[in-house]
Order: sequence, then structure tokens, then C-alpha cells
Amino acid sequence: MTRWNVRDLRWRIACVSESVGGLQAAAFAGMAVTVLGRSALVPAMREIGPNEGLPPLPKIELLLYKSSGATSKAATALHDYLAHYLRLDEELSGRGEPIELG
Repeated sequence: MTRWNVRDLRWRIACVSESVGGLQAAAFAGMAVTVLGRSALVPAMREIGPNEGLPPLPKIELLLYKSSGATSKAATALHDYLAHYLRLDEELSGRGEPIELG
């Protein structure tokens, strides 16, 4: 395993993409490393970080709101799915505080 000193790393922007697929393609091609959610990792990818000498990524907050007046079954179903998925991701990672959604 290669140990890097972040201060000694030379870097440049190698790819800009608005899609996860574009970022995955750049990583697969060996052009870049990228920041993706764990859910976007596919079997041929691996997570890198402090063990390779890279700094840990900062925590982010994700807020999910649903209008109290929302009556659409589709909107409610999407909200419920996302709330479940976010809680599941939090439980699987074993990190941080539980996400409060309501």
C-alpha cells in the first residue's frame, strides 16, 4: 500500500462531470480519484482515505423536507423511500448520529 503525504501530493482537476457515471468512468480509466457516496461504489472500485495518506473528508448534512400539505402519493412514497435509505446507509456505516427525518 502506498503512503502519501498530502502536502507533497501534486494534483489537478482531471475531469468534471455532473453525473456519477462520468466520475466513475474517470476513476476506472485511471485518470482520477473522486469523491462519491458509498452507495455509488461498484465492485471494481475501492474506498481510499487516511490509510493512503489522504485527509478525511468533512462531514456533510443532508436535509430532507416534505411539505406538510403534500397530498401526492408519489411524493410521499419518494420521501418515505429516501428517509428509509438514508437511515439504512447511516446504520450500515456505523458512523455519526442517527438522522432525524419527519
